[in-house]
Amino acid sequence: MEALSNVTELKGVKFAYTIIKNKKKIEEEIKILEEVVKASENFSIYEQERIRLCEIHSEKEENGRPVIIENKYKILDTEKFDLELNVLKEKYMSDILERERQINDYNRMLDENIEMNITKIEYNDIPSEITTNQLESIDFMINFD
Repeated sequence: MEALSNVTELKGVKFAYTIIKNKKKIEEEIKILEEVVKASENFSIYEQERIRLCEIHSEKEENGRPVIIENKYKILDTEKFDLELNVLKEKYMSDILERERQINDYNRMLDENIEMNITKIEYNDIPSEITTNQLESIDFMINFD
């Protein structure tokens, strides 16, 4: 997707058509992957409740917002927080385990090769102003014969 996005400004009807067609095919695959990794409703509820716990137990700024350092809430009483978090985890344990399995499966899927019918473009239809890096990045869709 990134490679295709890097050449969208180049001119040429056949070239543009091929780029657009391939982007749509890749976008379809991305939508499928996003759907596969989408969290269940129960896990989403768990996450909302976990974040609410973090906000309740965190140090607050003057404006009342929680203090967050390096993407982590600054928890004041970690013992009390941990007790409440463990109760929450108990309640949603099966959903947490299912989410972990789902993410592991998703990560394995990302390592697999997929078959995709990429539309090829003839070498002569590539815009002459294309750079070496751009050409190299889209070589998977060029018919060099």
